[in-house]
Amino acid sequence: MPRGPRIDFAGAAHHVMLRGVAKHRIFVDDDDRRRFLSLLDCALLHTETTCFAWSLMGNHVHLAVQTGQVPLSIAMARLNTRYAMYFNSRHGRVGHLFQNRFKNRLAMDEADLIGLIRYVHGNPLKDRVVPSASALERYPWTGHGAVVRAHESERFHSVNETLALYDGDPRQAACRARRQMQDYEAKLDAVADGSAWSNEETSPDPVTAICARLGVDVTALQQGRRNASISAARAIIAHLGVRAGIPRRELADRIGVSKQALGNACVRGKALVESSAPDDIPWESPQGPEVVVRSHALDN
Repeated sequence: MPRGPRIDFAGAAHHVMLRGVAKHRIFVDDDDRRRFLSLLDCALLHTETTCFAWSLMGNHVHLAVQTGQVPLSIAMARLNTRYAMYFNSRHGRVGHLFQNRFKNRLAMDEADLIGLIRYVHGNPLKDRVVPSASALERYPWTGHGAVVRAHESERFHSVNETLALYDGDPRQAACRARRQMQDYEAKLDAVADGSAWSNEETSPDPVTAICARLGVDVTALQQGRRNASISAARAIIAHLGVRAGIPRRELADRIGVSKQALGNACVRGKALVESSAPDDIPWESPQGPEVVVRSHALDN
């Protein structure tokens, strides 16, 4: 099946991931990492792409970026081709270095983008490359330290624009970014020691909870049935599920749509959620505050 076109436009914010083919390492040492950052700097600045967050891992890279007037695919193609040529030459290998095309997901809104920044910068913490949030501030291969003013930023990293997402005062913004990462560390530790909510008695399944609140049968949702109530519930769950960080394949299977159709459902769900009066169905978002589903969205 041919791959569909990417959704991209000037001002679109994306979570971008580059992964080594067959999980092959794309960085052998710090020289590789420095060359990658140099090429990333060139690709982003020449295409006027804004970078909010970045993180280099052993076999993959995470970025949170915003497209300028030049499509994101052009910036990524320039970066991938030049780095693959360098890496293969230096390490005596041939063939593709990166697995397929780069992956990307659109940020739904500013809150979603802030959650992506935390996730991208927190990747070394999540994968235990660094032992703590405080150690992450000194880690040179992610942009978190620059955001919290612990060290200088890379030239391509739009730190001021990133801080403005948190607060109009740069010092307050840096403090908020630091607290956000500390909270993320606490959640990771809670999951590791088993104390996080992880069962239905303490944390009800959000799909079931939303269907119950909106009077929709979960089975009908998953069987792909189509009427006004089921379609609206499907769209709301798609939007909030993406915001909550549920993997897209898993979410698509839960609500009875294809992965390709999930994007359109997200757009409609966002409109439904924003256009109605608040009610009391919680969905825990990546950013912390509850996201609520509006009860009479189905009437619109």
